[in-house]
Amino acid sequence: MPKKTNLINFDKEIALSIGLNESIVLQQIKNNPQVSFLFLKDNFEFFDERELKRVLKKLLKLKLISETTKN
Repeated sequence: MPKKTNLINFDKEIALSIGLNESIVLQQIKNNPQVSFLFLKDNFEFFDERELKRVLKKLLKLKLISETTKN
């Protein structure tokens, strides 16, 4: 059985442009557009909630992601 890896992928050039944390979160969202805040919080335990919110706010401001709401 292959061992599951916990590697994080991101684009170096995007990281240089918008920041490392932003690049990591953006890549995760690109891989799974339906990802939720709770999913990101659980899977990126090294980001505290405040930092994750800051990153998402910046990505929204740069129009690299769009905000959706669930009812």
